[in-house]
Amino acid sequence: MNCGLLLLDSGNSSLKWQMLHVDTAQAALSGDLLGQIVSQPVRAVANDRLSVGGLLEAWSDQTRIGAASAPEDWRMSWLSVGPAAARRVVSQAWRAWTGRRVPQPWTPQRLLHVRTPVGLLRLVNGYRMPGQLGADRWLASLGLVAAGIPSGSRIQMIVSAGTATTIDLIRLTGSDSPEAVFLGGWILPGIRLMSQSLRSSTRDLDRLMGSMNFGPDSSRMSAVPCDSASAIHQGILLAQAGCVHELARRYGVGTIWLHGGHADVWHEGLRFCGSRAGGKLKVMHQPRLVFAGLASRALASRLP
Repeated sequence: MNCGLLLLDSGNSSLKWQMLHVDTAQAALSGDLLGQIVSQPVRAVANDRLSVGGLLEAWSDQTRIGAASAPEDWRMSWLSVGPAAARRVVSQAWRAWTGRRVPQPWTPQRLLHVRTPVGLLRLVNGYRMPGQLGADRWLASLGLVAAGIPSGSRIQMIVSAGTATTIDLIRLTGSDSPEAVFLGGWILPGIRLMSQSLRSSTRDLDRLMGSMNFGPDSSRMSAVPCDSASAIHQGILLAQAGCVHELARRYGVGTIWLHGGHADVWHEGLRFCGSRAGGKLKVMHQPRLVFAGLASRALASRLP
């Protein structure tokens, strides 16, 4: 049986979603579904611009060109770590569109059995209190595991470069009982939060930062910054990238998996730090980890 699947990430700054078509008989992420996650567009709306009417129009427009056009053919898999107001808008829009109550957003579990392309695997949550772990961090970890990342002795690191920067560690084993353990991680202010703290606390720097651009084109590194805007930009970027590389060195990380809205800006800082660490650390840009996790969780729940 085929159905439409709305993957929705309600975050601190914006609402992001993808609309896919899936075979509900499958229990693991297939190559075809992973291909859809990678290739299909991600739509986004800032939380302060969300409206029920806007979501209804966007979802209806997208489904008119899809194979499963009727709202009753669609299911939702989502997470909500953003404001309560955004969650209410999503709930009202879903009911207006489908006539059904919105499903509960996914939350972290202590243990989850995941079907991967190479077989069944246990995903263990090592957080002391699983309910305190952000659902976005948990689902990004699930997405990495469900996509079939090869197991091995080295620890994997997931870095989410969003409103906050999160750095999480996962250990994969290749024993007779394959297992992935979410070990925990760190939370830092994101790039823009760091810049906002400078603006609010330093009058002259606030004036100098007025025209700063934190897009990917502004991330070129020089040996020593010789203007204040570059000094601020590189200081913020290297503070975070340097922290990531030190943690990777300390815990024997094999690969960094990078995603989030500021991932493009991060690349230059990570390359800069990596070149001075011998270039041995592998950095992979995987922008759809959370969506892969949402799709995997939906398949595991056997949505009708």
